[in-house]
Amino acid sequence: MDKFLFIKETAKNLLCSVSFLRETKEKNSKKRFEVLNDYKRFYEVALKYHQIYENYSNIDEKVILEIGNGNSIVTALYMVAWGAKKVYLVDRFKHLFWDDKDKSLHNKIISIIKESAAPKKELLTDLFKTAANGKILLNNDYIEIIKADAKAIPLQAESFDLIVSNAVLERVHYPVQVVSELSRLSKKGGISIHEIDLRDHFVKNEPLRLLQYSNFAWNLMTWNRSGYTNRLRKSEWENIFSENGFDIAEHQEKLNLTEELKNKVFAEKFRKISDSDLKTLVILFVLKKRNL
Repeated sequence: MDKFLFIKETAKNLLCSVSFLRETKEKNSKKRFEVLNDYKRFYEVALKYHQIYENYSNIDEKVILEIGNGNSIVTALYMVAWGAKKVYLVDRFKHLFWDDKDKSLHNKIISIIKESAAPKKELLTDLFKTAANGKILLNNDYIEIIKADAKAIPLQAESFDLIVSNAVLERVHYPVQVVSELSRLSKKGGISIHEIDLRDHFVKNEPLRLLQYSNFAWNLMTWNRSGYTNRLRKSEWENIFSENGFDIAEHQEKLNLTEELKNKVFAEKFRKISDSDLKTLVILFVLKKRNL
């Protein structure tokens, strides 16, 4: 391992443990502006959830939970406009700053939804308002944001018809506890939709670079950073879901590595994983809570 790189990455990790510094860095980052400018992607994610869920039930009057909503409430706006009773958004960190960039994104999304056939789109006028002082006001009868760790969410058991996340579960530090908590919150027969990105989140052109490091080194370099991932592979997620009361109704391998693995160097814990498991880079799971 490159010692200079290790020291540099560890220092970044330590700085990110300070909430104020992490939030300031994120608010002013070029990456954030690029993400927010791609506003249609947020709409497409919400649309994806809707289309998949329609294969199992109707969204009307359903209670929905989004884990790791990040820098948008787009899923909530979309689902309420299409008839959801209420949407809860849970994130451990502050990613929404409600500056001009955030407001612009959401106003564009509202315009798109208003042009759709959403049956309750008239509610958008009351869901999302900007007060005279510039503060964003949400109608908590329909949308509620909760700052909490996903392994301990302060909500009632068996409350949710649908639980969703997009590129979030790979980032959680305690995946078994998080999935157990999602199982607790899901109604019997409830649906969960999770797209999981198994790639390295720091170096885009080296999707398996994250598997080179021991747990000790990886955690020292990344534990507090937004690019941290727990490095679980597809089969491990399948086992965790099954052991926590979920059946896999569907799974779609959205992206796979095409190059050979023979020249790749992996840490010891990853050397016994099958090639097909290692090559799965992005996967979408549709889960159904067992009626136990």
